[in-house]
Amino acid sequence: MEKYFGEFKNFLGRRILDVACGVGLFSFWLEQKGYEVVGVDINKKMIELVLKTKKKYKFKSQFLLSDATNVKLEGEFDSAVIFGNTLFVLSPKTFVNIIKNVKKHFKENGYVIINYRSLLEKLVNKEWKDVYFDSERIASFNLKYDDSNAGITKLYVDLNGEKLPIKETFYVWSSGFLEAIMEALGFVLVKRIKTEVSMCEVMDIYQLKSKE
Repeated sequence: MEKYFGEFKNFLGRRILDVACGVGLFSFWLEQKGYEVVGVDINKKMIELVLKTKKKYKFKSQFLLSDATNVKLEGEFDSAVIFGNTLFVLSPKTFVNIIKNVKKHFKENGYVIINYRSLLEKLVNKEWKDVYFDSERIASFNLKYDDSNAGITKLYVDLNGEKLPIKETFYVWSSGFLEAIMEALGFVLVKRIKTEVSMCEVMDIYQLKSKE
């Protein structure tokens, strides 16, 4: 991400909301660059880990265990970031509800910066395999596609039998699909960047339109 910082730093403002912050990698990275960051994640284990790291290294970023679709936030934000593979695991409906909630807390003309993978492009180009060996011991299988939510369910199997199979759903996003949703929510695309980041080959920067 450091390689592309110059491409989006002018859109961050001062106070940033890190949606689905996970263990805080991007939150702490942004804090070290001088930004005020609030991270939110629905996963309790992630928040527990991020708070341990915060305490250990004396970071100042704030973290909330909450659902981003209805999280209660204090103060206004200049921008929100959705980094990593977050969009990949958000259904369109959930994503819309997150943006609707987040934009309530934006300063005028706030920005949303989203790093993501166009899974639709991967499918069309046949780069998304039905069976994939993630390592020597883990294999994943595409089980089904649900057209009602644009989700593909995958099954991860430990070939050594040491762990139970795990199901996970990934959602079929594309740049055009995302842009159409953001425009409907009152944002305009100001910049699109092609990146070389694994699982996140595109970065979009959207600005909240001024109220008429």
